Amino acid sequence: MNLKIVGKNTIIYGIGNIGLRASAFLLIPLYTHTLSVKEYGLLSTLLLTIQLMIILMSVGMRTSFLRFSKEYESRNLMGELLVGCLLINVIVCIVIAGVTVLFLKPFFRSILHIDQVGGYLVLTSCAAVAQTLSLQVMSYYQSRNEALKFSIVGGSAALLLFITNLILLVILKAGLRGALIASIITYSSVFMFVFVDVLLKKTGIGISVSMLPRLFRFGFPLVFSMLGQSIMGTSSIYFLGYYEGLEVVAVYSLGYKLATIVGIVLTLPFQLAYQPFIFQNIGKHELKDTMGRLFIYFIIGVAIISCIIIMLSRMFLPFIAPPDYSWAYLVIILVLPAVAFNGLIIFGETLLSIAKKTHVMGIVVGICGLLSVFLNYLLVPRMGWYGAIIASNVSCLSAGLVILILGKKAFPMTIEWLRAIMVIGFIATVLLLAFVLHTANNLIFYGMTISTTFIFGFLLIIGKFFSDQERATLKYGLDWIRLRLST
Repeated sequence: MNLKIVGKNTIIYGIGNIGLRASAFLLIPLYTHTLSVKEYGLLSTLLLTIQLMIILMSVGMRTSFLRFSKEYESRNLMGELLVGCLLINVIVCIVIAGVTVLFLKPFFRSILHIDQVGGYLVLTSCAAVAQTLSLQVMSYYQSRNEALKFSIVGGSAALLLFITNLILLVILKAGLRGALIASIITYSSVFMFVFVDVLLKKTGIGISVSMLPRLFRFGFPLVFSMLGQSIMGTSSIYFLGYYEGLEVVAVYSLGYKLATIVGIVLTLPFQLAYQPFIFQNIGKHELKDTMGRLFIYFIIGVAIISCIIIMLSRMFLPFIAPPDYSWAYLVIILVLPAVAFNGLIIFGETLLSIAKKTHVMGIVVGICGLLSVFLNYLLVPRMGWYGAIIASNVSCLSAGLVILILGKKAFPMTIEWLRAIMVIGFIATVLLLAFVLHTANNLIFYGMTISTTFIFGFLLIIGKFFSDQERATLKYGLDWIRLRLST
């Protein structure tokens, strides 16, 4: 089994995902400087709602498509598989959008603190439908390990999203509605392009009614898992909006978005490359050891990117948003553990998917999502946004560990816990230093954090943390980089 495939595809997906998400981060200064703090809080809440609706509308069909793509491809039924997934998506999209627009207006009036929410909910539902369908058809590239094409489409979507937002917000002064319309235009265009490229040019269009129950049974439990993951990290927005106001939502959302750069740069790209690789190599005797090694490499990646975020966000936050958003830096520091813990779910989810026990995943993460809601309800009214931080960290840690443990029981993989604990200890040390020194001047802050990072890295290199093969690979990589730079 060639780990270079995972590494290469992770890098390609990472570049593409960075491109896709870069527009979102480029839009943050646009939003924060053209909208009031309250309006940005309202927009953040609607964007969060879109993400939750996408999870419900997708019904786990992206994972279902990946899980069965190899089987159906060998039978020349990829067109039927993709159309089946899309048909389930469309049916559920209609139901979810209808329920939202017709029955959830009172809820959103209380959260958004506005009376006329109908128009916003219609646009929000349309944006969610467009994203759901575009992501589903793009999963074809992922199943074929066409990481470059996936990334090119994602990067093009990012550019189009930025351009449409720029036109609607800056030139046409369309405000909040303009931001939602820009999303609809962008993802509808992506869906139409990929639909033509994949279904009309490659797989063809077909339908197998008998296939639908199997896809639904496999994918539906994943809704609870994915929804639980999203709720654990972002349900705080709704509670903060209700108890603290949209101004607090705006600042908290900004900090949370910057912390989720870990997911943008590493977690999601790794998942996109990791799961197809594992599913295509089920049955090989070395698979379990390979998964264990990838687990360690993933944690090391989380540690490195977390350090970079801690250092760069302190430097660039004043340029990203006005001074009213300054305490978002504390949110970044305190919410990073929750973002990191979410990465553990990837491994547990994959192990349970191999054993076809997605219902276990759905139950556990769903329960942890409910735990997050309960903790937010209990803590936010008493502790404000600190309560939201506690709720996110407790629920994400619980979900990550429980899912990983249950996944190992369903399909055991080798984990070198000593190496994992060493890296986790380093992450905890850097976060603690950043929290303690966040009010210190830059010389002290950067001096301490950078020194700690280099000392830890040096100890790992001279110690026995890396195997001889890993040292040789690391040396080869450094030599390759040095050669390219000198050239």
